Amino acid sequence: LDFNFKANIPFNSSFDAEYKKFTERWLEEHPEEKEKMANDKNMYYVSLIENITPKDILPGIKELIEELKEKNIKLGIASASKNAPRILQSLCIKDEFDCIVDPASLSKGKPYPDIFIEGCKMLEVESEYCIGIEDSYSGIKAINSANMISIGIGEKSVLKECDYIVENTKSLNYKLLKDVWNKMNKLSQ
Repeated sequence: LDFNFKANIPFNSSFDAEYKKFTERWLEEHPEEKEKMANDKNMYYVSLIENITPKDILPGIKELIEELKEKNIKLGIASASKNAPRILQSLCIKDEFDCIVDPASLSKGKPYPDIFIEGCKMLEVESEYCIGIEDSYSGIKAINSANMISIGIGEKSVLKECDYIVENTKSLNYKLLKDVWNKMNKLSQ
């Protein structure tokens, strides 16, 4: 993708944040390029996800999903990516989710809470009874604005506004979610 090479941004865990900063500055100078750039970025992501298989699922996620399903806990996906359904299908976990919010159906993306509020509506659960898990600053802000408990995955310095943080997805399990839920509900009383 020509644009990404011009930006000289490495594709790693901070890619989205760096890419967003760069593109916001660049778009101020080149507003006519917005649609082309969005399409280029999507084509780049699609090329990355074409070869995804179930072996690519993040550590601990399959076990977390199994635990939550055993406890009859509803699961939803509130990804800003229009490629989320395709990724979930490639990972063979799409059917595990009770809803997948279509980001194209919303007028505002993250950090606005719309995507999480819509997910709660689709699950038929009030937001204050939900936990959101995110790896981006904008996602944590959106979860918090939706009046949900926020769990961040990554660096505390980046996700400082989350209610609880884990270093990686291997740390996620039902017991941890229940403990965070209980702690946060005690704090709010």
